[in-house]
Amino acid sequence: MVKKEIIRYGDATAAPTFVSNVKVAFHFRTFRVGRDGETTLVDDSRQIGNGPFELIIGRSFKLKIWEEMVRGMYVNEVARFTCEPDVVQEYPIVSKAFRDVAEKRRTGKEIHQHTCGHAAMATGYDDLDKITAERPHLQFEIELVKVEQPDEYKQDSWQLTDEQKWMAIPKLRQIGNELYREGKPAEAAEKYYEALCYLEQLVTKEKPQSDEWNKIESEKLPLLLNYAQCKMASHDYHDVIRHTSSALEIDPQNVKAYYRRAKAHVACWNVEEAKSDFKQVITLDPTLTKSVQKELAELQNKLTKENQRESERWKGKPLFGI
Repeated sequence: MVKKEIIRYGDATAAPTFVSNVKVAFHFRTFRVGRDGETTLVDDSRQIGNGPFELIIGRSFKLKIWEEMVRGMYVNEVARFTCEPDVVQEYPIVSKAFRDVAEKRRTGKEIHQHTCGHAAMATGYDDLDKITAERPHLQFEIELVKVEQPDEYKQDSWQLTDEQKWMAIPKLRQIGNELYREGKPAEAAEKYYEALCYLEQLVTKEKPQSDEWNKIESEKLPLLLNYAQCKMASHDYHDVIRHTSSALEIDPQNVKAYYRRAKAHVACWNVEEAKSDFKQVITLDPTLTKSVQKELAELQNKLTKENQRESERWKGKPLFGI
């Protein structure tokens, strides 16, 4: 079904291990093989793409034969694979996807193909539709550029199992804490946000108010508070208000959430909201009364100064025009 011919030998001293979730990067050229054995170029990844094509092992890529090909290669090897029609019948659909992405990158526009009736399987590319109709042999020249183990690259969330997400969350939180202590709140916020995204993906699978649902919600709380603190340091006060409010939905008596939201309200000149949140802080933790009174005094001082500026601005000017 597939005939392999090595064009250039790769690095046999470091044989890669192709377990599930390994990422491989390779360039390819696709040729249509005529009845006389002559080949015609169909696609070239160096012309279509924006770098080598990447494939995740074990993730059911539509053109399964490509995964089998690269599993038998070494890094830097170049090989030619001649394939019978049955194992490459999905190639026109795969190629269409490559070409559409390249065209969108070039023009900034989505590619819309209009088909109807018996033409519903058409790709919109004449040479690919001809391959679908005539089912010729196809030949691929593959150059294996890189092989990365799952712990050597950042996996997209869709690649991770629920167990892997649970394992990643405390690590992300720890890294975020370290970054914040190093004075890098923006970088820390990214780690907290990534962990929160994993929790959001996990909670959607659970029934609301179930034990597992409540467990995930409780895991969100410290991350929401830490994320809000990072956003406070970055002066992104609206994001602070949004995420502390989410924290209070989980724990309506969380003092840290009220305190941080109050300070964000002050920065946004939401005076009444700030006073209300500060009042809740004192109610929930009277030991913070002195700190809250200081915050309220500073807020009142700002209000007084702003009122004075407004009075000076309008001094001697008519209140209504004619």
